Amino acid sequence: MFKKSISLNFILLSFSLLILLILVVPEIKQTEAAVEISAIKLLIPRSNIVVMRKSVSIIGTVSDEGLKGISILINNEPRKLAKVKNGMFYANLSLDPGLNKITIKGEEKDVGISTLDVFYKDAGTKIPPDINKMFTVFYTHDTVEKESECDQCHDFAERTFNKMKKGEISCTSEQCHKSISSKAYEVVHGPVATDACNACHTPHGSVNKFELVTTGSPLCYRCHTDKEAAFAQSYIHGPVGGGDCIACHDPHGSKFKFSLRKWGAELCYMCHQGNKAEGKYVHGPVAANDCNVCHNPHGSPNRYQLEEAGADLCYMCHQEKKAAFQKEFVHQPVAKGECSRCHTAHSSDNKSQLLKPNGFELCNELCHVGEGKKGKNVKVPHPPVAQGKCTECHDAHGTDIKYHLFRAGAELCYECHQSMKTRVLAKYPHGPVIQGDCVACHNAHGSDFTKILIKEFPKDFYTPFEVIKYEICFNCHQKTVVLDEFTTTLTDFRNGSQNLHYAHVNRKKGRSCRACHEMHSSDQEKHIRKEIPFSEFWSYSILFTKTPTGGKCVVGCHKPRAYDRENAIDRKEW
Repeated sequence: MFKKSISLNFILLSFSLLILLILVVPEIKQTEAAVEISAIKLLIPRSNIVVMRKSVSIIGTVSDEGLKGISILINNEPRKLAKVKNGMFYANLSLDPGLNKITIKGEEKDVGISTLDVFYKDAGTKIPPDINKMFTVFYTHDTVEKESECDQCHDFAERTFNKMKKGEISCTSEQCHKSISSKAYEVVHGPVATDACNACHTPHGSVNKFELVTTGSPLCYRCHTDKEAAFAQSYIHGPVGGGDCIACHDPHGSKFKFSLRKWGAELCYMCHQGNKAEGKYVHGPVAANDCNVCHNPHGSPNRYQLEEAGADLCYMCHQEKKAAFQKEFVHQPVAKGECSRCHTAHSSDNKSQLLKPNGFELCNELCHVGEGKKGKNVKVPHPPVAQGKCTECHDAHGTDIKYHLFRAGAELCYECHQSMKTRVLAKYPHGPVIQGDCVACHNAHGSDFTKILIKEFPKDFYTPFEVIKYEICFNCHQKTVVLDEFTTTLTDFRNGSQNLHYAHVNRKKGRSCRACHEMHSSDQEKHIRKEIPFSEFWSYSILFTKTPTGGKCVVGCHKPRAYDRENAIDRKEW
């Protein structure tokens, strides 16, 4: 019984080993095949590509020293044999129009790598939609016909495919890319100067145009590592944001600093409209074609890639203005650093590069909407307003005087009204004149009333009385001074209780206030005028004598008359 059990177990064990061998042996063979397949490593080209040239270079390395040659097939048809030299092989393979399925395997050993799919598009071949969707265009470098010619560029003394014949070869030789030789430029890009073209280009082929290692700014950042972080700004120049460094820089060399394609504004005008300097008055940096004084060509924290924000940008050059603008009353655009609210940064047909030709248009239309019209579209405009010369009175930036005036009060008016400055030096000035407050009576911009007065006042000496005609006087003085025929309190100009203001004004040929009074100042008390114009050819004088309780008037319009507030003079004596 025991012997039978041992025999049965032996049979079962043998059967299990047989099954195991059946399962494992193929795996071992597959693993050996995998090892043999990996013995050939393809470097150029990649699979699923579209090429525009009839030939393509096949380059790879071999790790199996037993492989002496490589067999290359297209669509299962043998096309090329390549010798293995120092562990490397090269073949220039002629393609058929359309899809080429390329197989590469050892010549002596039946081993190979995965099939490469290469679509060759000649002039008469269309790319099918599925190929166009899945395949990538591959740009090939000029290839050599024979693998023996590889040593024109490569040094095969060592098993290093990338080792070049330093100093002995140059891409910019007479036979190749002579036009981009370092001798062709005043300012040469570093790799060009050292014949290190493969710093940017792959010498055999690439999915990038011009066989570039990669495209856009990532290519530049491979060397210029500091620039990637420096260009990460809030406002980026268009070419920088698009990774298009070569829009401004020639990657090989130039006659300009930084290998720029053009210098100064000429470079900018390649993209930006070249009308920045066409105005009559041109900003200095623009006139000098130096856009970079204000704009950073790569990026900035400020809009338009400005080097500084607001007025700080202007103060980079206009240092003297910064202190001058630290006034008590500063124009709002200046206070906000918004110089461009009034000035254009490039050029203008207006002096000081102003946005508008005169003060009226600049001030009234841009900010002070309607205010200027109040002074211009009136019957009596103030001349500076009518002429658009706001800055004859106001400093456009700021002063220590309210409303940004150049001078305070009447001193500003006297800049133009010199004769008035002399007239107000009389012995008895009007209250507003004493205070230098011209605008108490006059509108500085303009009005619908004579002499740009703020309210109605008759321009004629003789006029029938109406309250509305004397609004400006009643702005300070009581109306009742001419409305009440009798009073003992409203005025000192009375004979007993008879109101002599009422008697003068309320007549068929009534007298205006200025028939007797000088509005600004006089050498006689009560601002009595020196003379009254009767016509344009003759004026008659007034001589007024004040007494403690009245006075006496000697005037050409009637015989001398006196009045007394306490002891009324009989009118018969007049």
